[in-house]
Amino acid sequence: MLEAFSDLKLNVEEKSEKCPTFESAVFSVVPNEGVDLDTYDFDVSLNDPEKGYLGFEGKDLRITGTATFGEGHEVAFSAPIDKLKLEAEFVPEDNKEVLEINKKAMKPALKEFDLEIGTVVFADTTVLEGCSLEVHEGLIDGVMQMYDKLWAGDLESLVSMPVESFLPMIMIRHIGGFAMEQSLDPQSVEFGFDPEMIFERVRPMPKKKISMLKAINSEFSR
Repeated sequence: MLEAFSDLKLNVEEKSEKCPTFESAVFSVVPNEGVDLDTYDFDVSLNDPEKGYLGFEGKDLRITGTATFGEGHEVAFSAPIDKLKLEAEFVPEDNKEVLEINKKAMKPALKEFDLEIGTVVFADTTVLEGCSLEVHEGLIDGVMQMYDKLWAGDLESLVSMPVESFLPMIMIRHIGGFAMEQSLDPQSVEFGFDPEMIFERVRPMPKKKISMLKAINSEFSR
């Protein structure tokens, strides 16, 4: 997922009094020194009782990049990411096409996205102090904009993501829309389907159905 947050561009549209020479920046979200990028992964919680939320959190991350100031003066910089956490929840579906089939449909929705970035430190100590604050604000905006594009389904952004990262979300989003019940936990994702959901659109549910239903004696197998 970090590949989607690499080489992000930040262009200054309006000069500020804090840092009038700041023009642009290119930056990436990367693991801290000593943490292997190829093996890095987010800490995922599927309603884990110990963590108490549905979503993921990124730890041991930082931002590195190059800022350009007046007359093409480029300066390397870095900033720690103190917090990067996304929480989601299930809410009633609002897609009319899905609701025509399943009036009880639920969909995952973003509940909260916490992003806290520490102090920006430049390799050149002569850079104005106000520039650190200016770049800091731009980094937050840049990460949030890319985040919004990913969740909105921007194709140019999604092509940089490994497909296995999105398969579970696609399943939960679309297959889950036709489930009468669904639940997520650290061990499994469960869907409950009822064929009557489809049939009731063309004829009422038979009165005998409820009395004829029996629990299925089953055992979960990995």
